[in-house]
Amino acid sequence: IVIAQASNLSSNKIISENPRFDFIRALEWLNINCGFEKRNNLPKLHKTVVLGKNVALEADVIIGEGTIIEHNVTIMAGTKIGNNCLIRANSVIGSDGFGYERMQDGTPVKFIHLGGVEIGHNVEVGAGTCIAKGTLDNTIIEDNVKIDNLVHIAHNCVIKKGAFIIASSVLCGGVEIGEETWVAPNATITQKAKIGQGALIGLGAVVTKDVQIK
Repeated sequence: IVIAQASNLSSNKIISENPRFDFIRALEWLNINCGFEKRNNLPKLHKTVVLGKNVALEADVIIGEGTIIEHNVTIMAGTKIGNNCLIRANSVIGSDGFGYERMQDGTPVKFIHLGGVEIGHNVEVGAGTCIAKGTLDNTIIEDNVKIDNLVHIAHNCVIKKGAFIIASSVLCGGVEIGEETWVAPNATITQKAKIGQGALIGLGAVVTKDVQIK
């Protein structure tokens, strides 16, 4: 990294040949030397929450009224789940996403994930589904979303109200799914693609660009 300070500016700047890699390095330096907000509060559950066997809840988890968490679910630090949700068995919510950059010699360097997962009300998350937390912002699942079994939702995805995400679908990082959209089984959506309101993504589709509904 080359750090330069111009005489007519009040701030420093970083000149980089690999901005993403150096951004990761800067976050790591800040985390080591300054530290980010620590999550160390006990989970907060409404008294009506039902927990199955072998449920693991990390710090600062919040779960709302009437929500059911089935067996062997892991909910990681900073996850918020609203009212009347159903989280089915063996799901993992709030783990790190898959984010890496390579050094010049090919060694991978991990992108620190500082965000969380926010799940609204009346949401269902199917068995064996994984929802990754965001890098800097949160992964967001809005009200009335229904997610089937064995779905992967990567970091920083936004799934808007009433969308259906069906079995074995894969949403890559930063995907946005519009309200009442249907994503059929085994569909794969590339990172940062935006799917418009009411769209239908067909069986086994591979989506490589935005899908807009007029």
